[in-house]
Amino acid sequence: MKQAKKSLKQKLAVALSLVNALNVCAPVALPYVNVARDVRADGGQAEPLTDGLARAFYGTAQATDYDVPDASGTSSVSVAEMNNGDTMTVSSGGSGEVTTMSGGAQYVTNGGTGTVTTMRGAAQHVTN
Repeated sequence: MKQAKKSLKQKLAVALSLVNALNVCAPVALPYVNVARDVRADGGQAEPLTDGLARAFYGTAQATDYDVPDASGTSSVSVAEMNNGDTMTVSSGGSGEVTTMSGGAQYVTNGGTGTVTTMRGAAQHVTN
């Protein structure tokens, strides 16, 4: 009888351990499952991701470098949005304007003008 009780306790302990493991893993895996449920690949071709969260998990992006030359002519660059990895280098006498910087960096050197309307987690470096 004692052996049967001990065996039952061991089985309950294993079952509870599995439930606890599921409770720990489910919140981690759930965002991946919800993001991937709407991504289809008809005919073996991947469709573009339109959901922002899906792009954050699965999309790839190329960093963009914006170089604003010196003021030997009209040298002005205006960018709507910069993200992580993007850079803008504004040389002497040039002008660089960014509407929203969600990442990346703007480097302004001797006499250049750099303007950022909204900055979120980005950096602006000004040197003389």
